[in-house]
Amino acid sequence: MKPYQFILALLVGSFISCVTHSEQVKYKELSIVPKPIQLEQNQTPAFISKTTAIVFDANNNKLLQSAENFNSFLKKHYQFDLGLNIKSDHMVSLIIKKFSNEEEAYQLTTNERGIVITANSGKGVYHGIQTLKQLIYPAQTVINGKLKVPGVKISDAPAYSWRGLHLDVSRHFYDKAELMKILDGMAEAKMNIFHWHLTDDQGWRIEIKKYPLLTKIGAYRDSMIIGHMADYPSKHKIERYGGFYTQEDIKEVVTYADRLGIAVVPEIEMPGHAVAALQAYPQFSCKGEGVPAFSEWGVSEHVFCAGNDDTFTFLEDILSEVIELFPGQYIHVGGDECPKTKWESCPKCQARMKKYGLKDEMELQSYFIKRMEKFISSKGKRLIGWNEILEGGLAEGAMVMSWQGLAGGIEAANEGHDVIMSPNAEVYLDHYQSSYYEPLAIAGLTTPREIYEWSPMPEEISDESRKHVLGAQCNVWTEYITTSDHLEYMIFPRLIALAEMLWLGEDKKDFNDFTDRMNEMYARLDVLDIKYRIPYPENLLPYIIFTEQKVNLPLTNNIPSSTILYTLNGDDPLVNGITYISPLDIDLENNIELKTVTVMPSGRNSNVITTQLKYRQAQSAVSLNNSIEGLNYELFKGEFSSAKKIAGESSKAIIDGIRKPEDAPNTFFAVKYTGFVEVPEDGLYRFKLTANDGAILNIHNELVIDLDGFSYGKEAYGSMHLKKGLHPIKLDFFQAKYGSDIRLEANLHGSDKKIDLKYFH
Repeated sequence: MKPYQFILALLVGSFISCVTHSEQVKYKELSIVPKPIQLEQNQTPAFISKTTAIVFDANNNKLLQSAENFNSFLKKHYQFDLGLNIKSDHMVSLIIKKFSNEEEAYQLTTNERGIVITANSGKGVYHGIQTLKQLIYPAQTVINGKLKVPGVKISDAPAYSWRGLHLDVSRHFYDKAELMKILDGMAEAKMNIFHWHLTDDQGWRIEIKKYPLLTKIGAYRDSMIIGHMADYPSKHKIERYGGFYTQEDIKEVVTYADRLGIAVVPEIEMPGHAVAALQAYPQFSCKGEGVPAFSEWGVSEHVFCAGNDDTFTFLEDILSEVIELFPGQYIHVGGDECPKTKWESCPKCQARMKKYGLKDEMELQSYFIKRMEKFISSKGKRLIGWNEILEGGLAEGAMVMSWQGLAGGIEAANEGHDVIMSPNAEVYLDHYQSSYYEPLAIAGLTTPREIYEWSPMPEEISDESRKHVLGAQCNVWTEYITTSDHLEYMIFPRLIALAEMLWLGEDKKDFNDFTDRMNEMYARLDVLDIKYRIPYPENLLPYIIFTEQKVNLPLTNNIPSSTILYTLNGDDPLVNGITYISPLDIDLENNIELKTVTVMPSGRNSNVITTQLKYRQAQSAVSLNNSIEGLNYELFKGEFSSAKKIAGESSKAIIDGIRKPEDAPNTFFAVKYTGFVEVPEDGLYRFKLTANDGAILNIHNELVIDLDGFSYGKEAYGSMHLKKGLHPIKLDFFQAKYGSDIRLEANLHGSDKKIDLKYFH
């Protein structure tokens, strides 16, 4: 393989062809998501026409709902309005019949005799209807008045019973119609839990009739952060912002979700994340007086007073109304990120601790949660909390939702408690979806592949305790998600990757196959008007170095129904773009600015991305006399917002590599590293830079990676063609309000093996 081919192989992964011209889109049959556990195809398809009937037990409301759902689908797409429970030679039969112990299991048979869905429950029938719909749309069209349904025999059931999405509506508020659209998208992928985060420091979103000030005051705030909370200097937009759901709104959303086979789990935060409630009713704070507004993101130290019995009465009154509105089994009370500073100085809290022999504030929080668990269980419900409810001891009947990694879930499951896995690093949908060209997010990087290939079942959970891992969910926190379109962009398609992973379990997953079937799933999301993230052409970094002047560059996005448009002169491809048909033959005598964009059949397009294509001969190594291991570094203390603007007083020393210096403060500093990096052989090197916050890498005074600004732990990549030996390196890095991670890694193109980089000065 020629040297330049290494980078092309990396760039495109596999050269999957993409339909990129204006021919009529042809979709594949059997593109079902999540993929069924067992599917056998036969050569005798079923047919649906206007004389087909849907038959079922008319006394079963769940069957009626599924029948109406399927009929509405046929009306919308094919103008068929089928009769319900009428005589016909062709039938779609919906049957509830116990055939296994799996509540959501179903069987679907389609052949020349008709279509039969048999399930253990109404939920199973609904799943069967969803699969039937996907067998039809978008691959099938009406021919001679008939709609073909491929002949199949499907036996299907999910590996995990909890397949959820969490949505925070406190930081930003979304109206009822948007929630219903999200629920539609969840149902398309057979998700079954909607975790509705209704209260927090920044907003109280649910009407409580006994305490009207919760929404009159607590549902609104007077300012909003502009940009990221770590930005320096911070900026705020001064305007009244908020909203809430009436109890009628709540009932409508819960009923709508139920018709889609989705249970709604409300979250009412306690004892922390309580500012919105305490602004409305300050008597339940530790000092019993007014609580200042909290328009920041993050966590306030003002929490519910655990030493005041009236606090528990207040919360029990609230939960009594909540329980009436949500017929499901679970009530989530949060329990996370509760600062203890107010409790430490509160006479009532300290008296409570003394009375019950509680050794510290952790045990006081455990007392708080256990008391609420006793009340919730008395109402026939079950308490769920974030993994911090383990601190100080866990209430007997409580469920744990593990978000700070998997450790809390492992501990709880091995102790016999039911667990939901939702670890921050793996399944949080407020993270970036790629290293470049993304709207502002809180931090991190979480891709569909990472979610799909993750498992909620850690090896550390004993065999007898594995039954306690009920499943997992993606969590969406909305500090930086200000609009409905942005919300949908952050959720889809990553949520669908989680849905299939949880449906199939550990042994049957195949990400490439999933990606192939997503082509049809995008068409279904288009029908729902969901503004999902459209993948742009893959692995086109801002800068790409080639080792030969003439290259053949393929473009792919793994969406055969889409069109890729491109320009090679910097023009906007949405205006002057050329339709991509085959790999581009490019002469890199001069640097070329490639702009690309994906356009879907619906007309929606991805972000436009810009890539500088450069041909570079290998940079010769330099010779040093008396070289010494280590890099020079210059440390600047102060607040910075850009690696390009590092200046001021500094101190200088030597460091063994690219890492945080020992003499750097915990926050607010910058470092300039200079010296030489040694590479072990000639080749095209791929560098990976991780920075929290911003960093810029130059080698031989040429820009390799620009990760400037508040990147919050993101990763970025760049390439350099180097000969064996030493090469001058310069890396500028600044750290702001939060973590201080700085790392540089490298490997040769075409190899996943990391290079052991050595530094000299």
